[in-house]
Amino acid sequence: GERYNEKCGVFGCFNVLKASHTCYYGMVGLQHRGQEGGGMVTGELSDNGRARFHLHRGLGLVTDIFTPDDIAALPGTSALGHTRYSTAGGKTQLEGFQPFCVRYRLGNLALAHNGNLSNFHELRTFFEQHGVLLQSTVDSELFLHLISHSKRRSQL
Repeated sequence: GERYNEKCGVFGCFNVLKASHTCYYGMVGLQHRGQEGGGMVTGELSDNGRARFHLHRGLGLVTDIFTPDDIAALPGTSALGHTRYSTAGGKTQLEGFQPFCVRYRLGNLALAHNGNLSNFHELRTFFEQHGVLLQSTVDSELFLHLISHSKRRSQL
């Protein structure tokens, strides 16, 4: 018979008190979609009005990755969580686990993605040939480079 194959779980919340708690329970509910590992980033506004991120990632089930102390160390009113089922990139390289967080010319950006980037090899080759430093072998990282190289003057 045909085999159904789940791929990653992504959960996000915005404008929620203790967003890390809400996101944690959402990730537990999506655990069946990825059991290799996961991560969560929370955001809070800093004094200069920019988002300040707090990130925690690990191997295993959501309940193994996040202790109550880990959840408490993720302040903010927004959160983005990801449970990993690898379709591209290494299964045990934490730098390839999502969410990804970066700082670039327009501010801070966090990203989690579920799926495959169909032109991954062409994009990776292009970025490597142009001297872009890549942190992982995960296709989702390339979205960050596409965004950071955009000529747009706003994230919106």
